Amino acid sequence: MIIRPLKRISPSRYTAINRCPYKVVLANSHSAPLLPYPPANHLGNVIHECIRLITCREIATVKDFEENWSRLQVQEEETLKDNGFGFYTPLNENVPGYTIKKLQVKSLLYSKNMEKPQGNFKSVSHSHILTEKWLEAQDSLIGGYADIIFNRNNYIKLSDFKSGKIIIEEGQIKEEYEDQLKLYAYLYKEVYGKYPDELSVIDLEKNEYSVAFTPKECEAIAEKSREALSQINNLIEQDKLELLAKPDMDNCKFCLYRPSCRYFWDLPLASSDSQFCDLKGNLAAVKQFQNGNLNATLQRDDEVNTIFHLNSRYLPFLTNSIGKKIAFYNLRKSEINGKYEALKTTKIYEA
Repeated sequence: MIIRPLKRISPSRYTAINRCPYKVVLANSHSAPLLPYPPANHLGNVIHECIRLITCREIATVKDFEENWSRLQVQEEETLKDNGFGFYTPLNENVPGYTIKKLQVKSLLYSKNMEKPQGNFKSVSHSHILTEKWLEAQDSLIGGYADIIFNRNNYIKLSDFKSGKIIIEEGQIKEEYEDQLKLYAYLYKEVYGKYPDELSVIDLEKNEYSVAFTPKECEAIAEKSREALSQINNLIEQDKLELLAKPDMDNCKFCLYRPSCRYFWDLPLASSDSQFCDLKGNLAAVKQFQNGNLNATLQRDDEVNTIFHLNSRYLPFLTNSIGKKIAFYNLRKSEINGKYEALKTTKIYEA
């Protein structure tokens, strides 16, 4: 794999960099995720696009909604299949709460909030809406697509849709969401010469949360973004990738690029109390049963581990890997010590 420098920082990348810069670098260097991310994320793409189409009036009826929802779902399912994750299809059978989420989005057709956004828009009549608008800094080092920009009588509101949890336990909006919006506000100023009048986050319950900001705050985040971009690319050029990695089980266990991260394995297996885990070691043997399933024997230091219920599609790879070091990702711990169950999300890579 060739590690590629970053061309620019987006608002979502900015918050991801704060957790682990190396993850962002790996995502930038791979054409597709190495591990399957939850199917709910793919449904989130469908939800996000349907909200955009409803907002800009391209979906106006229930028929429009059903047609576009089905079209977008098929697209996401094809992406899953193309990436080798077809076991997550169809989405309606693999995403918890699928029906409720769909009904929530459909209900936006009847929501007055989508026609007349809250706040200072209530008393004005003329409006213009931009969705998925590309905003870029003048030096091209920061850029991203803003979800939706309302312009009513030159009063500008920039909003971001989130399908997940917006408010943390203390009753505050997640800091990363606030930072993203402030960075979008900075980009809006770079393009149009003025800051928006209002920033907000909107959830699937049609709740809208205002984000307070000042130009100084937005400019400070933009400066941090440029500094992060420069530091990351300098470390890539100097081949000091270890300084980019922030191995931490809370972050790493959800990272879809950990098969490319040698620093992930610095974390001890015991550092997580989850029933799910990854294993790396020398493949000692592989056995196929009459039902087609496989068992693999993995030598790890002084331990011998067995991985069972492996899909038969891995037989050629495992047969050619005996005696080599390989890694299993997304296994479930068995009640029997030293035994691990393969899942439909399990992937195997050379280590």
